Amino acid sequence: MAAVDDETEKPLDPALERVRRRMVRMLLVTMGVTFLGLMAVVAALVYRMADRSAPQPVAVSEAATVSLGPGRSVSDVALDGDGERALLRLAGPDGEELLLIDLASGTPIGRVRLVP
Repeated sequence: MAAVDDETEKPLDPALERVRRRMVRMLLVTMGVTFLGLMAVVAALVYRMADRSAPQPVAVSEAATVSLGPGRSVSDVALDGDGERALLRLAGPDGEELLLIDLASGTPIGRVRLVP
């Protein structure tokens, strides 16, 4: 197979040369838009990952106490996602009750009595 010389190649028809240039321009624009879109997706992913910082533990003072009431005991505990509040399930002689408390101060936020 013989090497192709630049001198032996015929120049393109002017109409075909315009079409070729237009297609190259469209290719460059398309590649640029695709690159910008890809960078936007990568930036969004980095932003979302940086936003997920570990929650800071809440310092519970030693003086914080919670009054459960007479004859009541804690049967279950659940913490919220931030670790600022706890939901206590209390069992007692008159039924069950849910108690939502603030862990920083130990103060009750809400109470729900569960009746059968």
